Amino acid sequence: MIAAHADWSTDPRKRWVSIARRDARGWRAEAPAPVGDPATLVASLLAEGVPVALGLDLPLGVPRGFAEGRAEPGFVPFLRGFTLFFWAAASWWIPFLIALTLWRYLVRRDPLRYEPKFWGMVFPLGMYTTGTLQLARALDLPFLAPIPEAFIHVALAAWFATFAGLVIRLRRAISAVRSDGSAAALDDARDESSRHP
Repeated sequence: MIAAHADWSTDPRKRWVSIARRDARGWRAEAPAPVGDPATLVASLLAEGVPVALGLDLPLGVPRGFAEGRAEPGFVPFLRGFTLFFWAAASWWIPFLIALTLWRYLVRRDPLRYEPKFWGMVFPLGMYTTGTLQLARALDLPFLAPIPEAFIHVALAAWFATFAGLVIRLRRAISAVRSDGSAAALDDARDESSRHP
């Protein structure tokens, strides 16, 4: 099996691919290399006769000149529709995640305490805010502008709350180690937090 990931650009000098191959011993990663002729990238990967997983990072908001220069008719409207589809899918997750969070802490009554996985919720809030702002600008959709204006406050509040939780947790762990005089107190603090997922 081959897993390949390419960073794409309209500038051929900025097109690089990283390839990992799986054999009987496991995965072997190769150093990133220039893509070369884009028309031959997929063919060269498939030529090895094994399954291929290929991912691409396209330029953020594919430059309008590149999109308009495509030979395929309707590429720009397709790109706009595809982008709006994925934004709508991301937007659908927000009420679902709010409902799950409320269920966990209000219905199930789990104690609210810092967990490193909270950063996994904080980061997407910021990215959703930035993505919505750029989408509103790129597609000239001013009715979307209030969303990032409100979400920036939600994202910052979540970031500060998570950071405060981290600081409090670190202070407690350091205090426990100082008062006990050993690292055993730190291990106890870790064990106690792992019992409350």
